[in-house]
Amino acid sequence: MKAAVLEARGLRKAFSGVRAVDGVDLALREGEWTALIGPNGAGKTTLLHLLGGQLRPDAGSVYFQGEEITRRPAERRARAGLARTFQVPALFPELTVREHVLAARLRGRWTLRPVPNRDREAVEELLARCRLREKASRRAEELSHGDRRLLEIAVALASEPRVLLLDEPAAGLSPAEVDGLLVLLRELRRERTSLAVLLVEHDMDVVFELAERVVVMHRGRVLAEGSPEEVHRDPEVQAVYLGTREL
Repeated sequence: MKAAVLEARGLRKAFSGVRAVDGVDLALREGEWTALIGPNGAGKTTLLHLLGGQLRPDAGSVYFQGEEITRRPAERRARAGLARTFQVPALFPELTVREHVLAARLRGRWTLRPVPNRDREAVEELLARCRLREKASRRAEELSHGDRRLLEIAVALASEPRVLLLDEPAAGLSPAEVDGLLVLLRELRRERTSLAVLLVEHDMDVVFELAERVVVMHRGRVLAEGSPEEVHRDPEVQAVYLGTREL
């Protein structure tokens, strides 16, 4: 079994006495696609914030490629190869699509010299891959919600991360836009075989299409973990989603 590229050990985070994340252990391995699911308020996005560096835990540790990064800020984690998207796309309204992706590609390498050809080519390739080339000169504020989702994924991929955290990428998309998203993510899984992905998603069709492993959170804790089929059959998971009994 491959070593974990991103690992959480005993993570805890409380807000006003309420434990949003309560002793979570999680390991993502190279090339593995893991879905993180659970009811609203289960602690999924808080866990992503702890992994991505947007929040610091009250207790526990985060390791990236074997090195502890618990107190490392989000920007340093991103530069090291830990990328993420957000429930609400975090974009700059006045920048064009191409400017967003180029800035992400050149993170930490801004100079007055011309942009190297290899970087320009990588940006154009990524725009094409994310179905954004024809909209490359448009400002982010002019994009549809679906295209903003694609742009945020393109920005996250531009730095060629080792780990990608996706926070509800299908939220608010039309069925046709979800189909387009799935095409992109299938291609990504097939071509970037070393990339580890943690996907938070409520659309179970997306989860079952993409995830090799599913982790279920409930009330800040890991309730169940296994293959999509194993999790789907788990009676406790069914109870949480269907409300058949109190856990």
